[in-house]
Amino acid sequence: MDTRDVLLADAFADEPTGGRPVAVLPDGDGLSDAQCRQVGSELGVASVVARRDGIVEHVGTNATGDAIEGALAGSVALAEREESSGSEWTVETERGTLRVEREDDGRTFVDRSSLVAGEEFTELTSSNVDESSIADALGIDVAALRDVGADLPLARADSAGGSLLAPVNFFEHLSRADPDLTALSTLCANADARRLVVFTFDTLSGAADAHARVFAPAAGGELPTAATPLADCGVYLSRQGVFDGERSEITFECGHVLDRPGTVAVRPVDPVQVGGRAVTTLDGTLTIPDSEDEEIIEV
Repeated sequence: MDTRDVLLADAFADEPTGGRPVAVLPDGDGLSDAQCRQVGSELGVASVVARRDGIVEHVGTNATGDAIEGALAGSVALAEREESSGSEWTVETERGTLRVEREDDGRTFVDRSSLVAGEEFTELTSSNVDESSIADALGIDVAALRDVGADLPLARADSAGGSLLAPVNFFEHLSRADPDLTALSTLCANADARRLVVFTFDTLSGAADAHARVFAPAAGGELPTAATPLADCGVYLSRQGVFDGERSEITFECGHVLDRPGTVAVRPVDPVQVGGRAVTTLDGTLTIPDSEDEEIIEV
């Protein structure tokens, strides 16, 4: 048994218990990926960030783990714990190195270019599903999609297994969406996508450009935030020219229906950056068993 400090930080949250939680191990020396995943499973998070041999690394615990959220929350939590005055970090992932920078306004941005190597932004293609199938999966009136879809077509983004992007006319309709997981799984399979991103320009906050909900069958339903698909959505909206004038930043509000509100800022130019705030909500210890054991005993 080995007792280690552990932090829990919420990515893209302005207040505690918002956004997406990430487990952070300030001293992960000697711990295997399997042990890091045990910590993540014990805390119920999809991402773990561990500093091992001086290198900050992201370890996803399942298919819904997002390295961008891990990099953002992990970097901020480690810097604040150590009262670091630095503003730039790097986080190693299975797919490449993420560059992280904290700005003067307190927000932190992650450059995701290493995760989409070989693509200018992200490849977008016409979807092979229609508004009716999406409406049926979400349990909302198809008119809510067709109203906006006349000017903004459905699309698929290729990043991270694919995301189906669909606009809805009003927040009232989006907030009532209650997806059938079987229908949602079928819909995503037909679109060759891991998740469905549904968004509206009818927002709760005047500071946000769009309100988004992200549904992922592999996660068992809805995610409060999801950095990669929201970045793709930001790139898509920028390419479609839906806002007046050229926009250097697009802000999404999300997670409100799950009572885990978050704010995700997307800079849709090359290189695409995703940013926001992070809040540390737990500073404690865990007793971690040997790699061959499965149990974790919290101290």
